[in-house]
Amino acid sequence: MNIKKIISKITDDTQELIITKEFQDSLDIIENSTQNIFITGKAGTGKSTFINIARRNSKKKIAVLSPTGLSAINVKGQTIHSFFHFPPRMLTESTLSNIYANDRLYKSLDAIIIDEVSMVRADMLDAIDYFLRKFGRDELMPFGGTQLILIGDLYQLPPVVRNEEKMIINDKYKTPYFFSSNVFRLNEFKRIEFTNIFRQKDEEFIYFLNLVRTGKVTSDDLRKLNKNVTDKLNDKYVTLTTTNSVAQGINDQHLAEIDSKLFTYTAQVEGDFPTEGKGLPIELELKLKTGARVMFVKNDKGRQWLNGTLGTVKELEDNMIKIKIDDAEGGKVVEVNKEEWENIKYEYDPRERKVEEKVLGKLIQYPVRLAWAITIHKSQGMTFNNINLDFAKSPFAHGQTYVALSRSRTMKGISLTQEIWPNDVIVDEEINNFFKKSD
Repeated sequence: MNIKKIISKITDDTQELIITKEFQDSLDIIENSTQNIFITGKAGTGKSTFINIARRNSKKKIAVLSPTGLSAINVKGQTIHSFFHFPPRMLTESTLSNIYANDRLYKSLDAIIIDEVSMVRADMLDAIDYFLRKFGRDELMPFGGTQLILIGDLYQLPPVVRNEEKMIINDKYKTPYFFSSNVFRLNEFKRIEFTNIFRQKDEEFIYFLNLVRTGKVTSDDLRKLNKNVTDKLNDKYVTLTTTNSVAQGINDQHLAEIDSKLFTYTAQVEGDFPTEGKGLPIELELKLKTGARVMFVKNDKGRQWLNGTLGTVKELEDNMIKIKIDDAEGGKVVEVNKEEWENIKYEYDPRERKVEEKVLGKLIQYPVRLAWAITIHKSQGMTFNNINLDFAKSPFAHGQTYVALSRSRTMKGISLTQEIWPNDVIVDEEINNFFKKSD
């Protein structure tokens, strides 16, 4: 990759994103070495955009993976489980021993990018190493000689460990995080931190968010934010909540209060696209009324809106949706077309000797969802000018409060249903310890 030929500025979250020295260093390592890398950085530092730059510009054969279905769809990649044929349970050598795979694909790969690595467990990273040694280029090399690029913020959402797995994980690893895996501890990963924040410009707010991120925030630090507590939330702001049930309840209540015709738009599924579970970017049955608050969940090719843009439904027909976009000049109303989400699988083409993205199936639907409320988890990676933060059910996971607050561009753009206290900020001290030891 000729770094100098990469366009120096691209658009991200409607702001200019400068190709920083950290971007250039990371791209150079990917293209010109086999060094394994861990790329981290605060919310809003362009990690997702970096993945797109690397994928578009690299001459290497690269697969982009992610630990969840939703995050995989967002980066146009494949889930880790499906790519490696992993079973949906604790990953050990015994559970992996019966896996058979076409080793041509894995032998041909130069590099693998894993996004949202904060949610990748230690046993999964060890399983990836075991698998690639077995099916990759060189059984004596970590990850079979394939370069690994881990990307994510450890201070955001953590890996999921089910109750029945906790005893095994605790016995085998110091922590459930990927950095406690044997392969990470025994092999050098170069750590690069993206430091240029594009989402926020106010240095005071950036400093405050970092206190929340690292769990060092005090009651005094929270005093200014807590002045934003209000009895009546603004319906034009998206409300972030900790659970799906609370978000759905808010959306259902507001939709029911609108006295107009209900329209239902059913998603179309082509080929193999899993629709079970909660990891979908859109609703299979999208229910709308004129006047409903909605959020776009995919970037528009014409740049009329971005993933996270808010608006109000202005007109509905059986095959037509028109939305007035918030903050658009002149109150712009756009007609929304259906979009496609692809279920990707990586395959090896022996004739061309290259790794190809094969589309197994598609999900076709209007790229909007009700947006009086969404969960903090679904908001990850999004940016809003204004948010309501509803902690009716207190945060229960490491990083939730930080993810929620860091979605807003400014502190004054945050409204609260109740005051936030230091014990609402959950940070796993193992994360702080990891960074202290690795500095």
